[in-house]
Amino acid sequence: MEEGGPFRPGDIVHVRGHFIKIDPADGEQGVFLRGKGKLFRLDRYSRCTRCSIDSLIPDGVSPGDYRIEVRTRPYGSLHSSNTVAVTVVRGG
Repeated sequence: MEEGGPFRPGDIVHVRGHFIKIDPADGEQGVFLRGKGKLFRLDRYSRCTRCSIDSLIPDGVSPGDYRIEVRTRPYGSLHSSNTVAVTVVRGG
């Protein structure tokens, strides 16, 4: 994954990697923001391929420092990626 930002709610997060294709219908898979004792699942995707995922940061994410995590099921069992630090700032 690549670092980037700062991001605002409504921005698209571009994640690149290997074997990161997810099933958006599976609530355990996806792109997640972890921080401030909370976990946000980014559930709106504009691209979802084996090597690239583009996902929208939802309006409910508060400003602060987060880690992006991708969870997939490449061979049936849940796998979590390495995480990358990002900052979300107030929209506007």
